[in-house]
Amino acid sequence: MSSTQAVKSEIINNVMVAMSYYIEQQAVLAALEQVMQQELVRVNMEEITTLPAERLDSVAERNKYLIQLFMVKKRDLSKGTLTGYLSAVKRLIVEINGKPLDKMDEMDIDWYLSQYESRNVSSGGNKNTATTVNNERRFLSAFYTWMRKAKLIADNPVESIPSKKVALKPIDYYTPEEMARIRDACKNPRERAVIEVFRSTGARVGR
Repeated sequence: MSSTQAVKSEIINNVMVAMSYYIEQQAVLAALEQVMQQELVRVNMEEITTLPAERLDSVAERNKYLIQLFMVKKRDLSKGTLTGYLSAVKRLIVEINGKPLDKMDEMDIDWYLSQYESRNVSSGGNKNTATTVNNERRFLSAFYTWMRKAKLIADNPVESIPSKKVALKPIDYYTPEEMARIRDACKNPRERAVIEVFRSTGARVGR
């Protein structure tokens, strides 16, 4: 992205975040974003680096900005999906304290997921299941994929962390008695023939 494009994108993002506190209608926010994009197409801009470096210096302010920007850009997501993403991101912020979201790396994410897996053990509970940890990883990866696509970061630090293996549950097979009831319930010769094929070939049918 060129310097001019970067400055324009930053201005649009900053305005969208600021106005999202005052404008609740998603259609109005979308229209505002489109108007700014149209107007800035004809403008050549560059950042003035001599301004006081006070904007977004605070980690808390930077994280608040990124979360609000995500909410604005992903306003079309369902409320449940958005809540899932943001809950995971906020848990990450609590554990990796003092570091902005766009500066976290693979080691930070890997450590966080390890902590998340065993977070209930200290209080006498069980570890989170592999499926639960994988869902947390998926939520974080979605957030960081958005940041990468928005050119806020170069790479998604979650991508290189493998998902946990989930043990497959054993198949609950029908008993001989249940198979007999299934054969009795067949309504025509074709249905009975299918059942007999399973029986004669030794195949086992799961529930």
